[in-house]
Amino acid sequence: MDLPFGKQFYGCHHWLSTCGFFKWAEETDDFHQLQMALMNKNIEIVKLEAENKSLKEQLART
Repeated sequence: MDLPFGKQFYGCHHWLSTCGFFKWAEETDDFHQLQMALMNKNIEIVKLEAENKSLKEQLART
């Protein structure tokens, strides 16, 4: 994705690979809503990483 320089946005550090959370700053005026959405995505990522680790451990035991 080609991002314009200087344009502000909100997103988590996983937005390109797994999360998908991305929002241009000009598209929202509710910062708290964005913080909550970002926190929910981070929680989802942590859960998925834990599940992935567990599955890898199960696979290694078989």
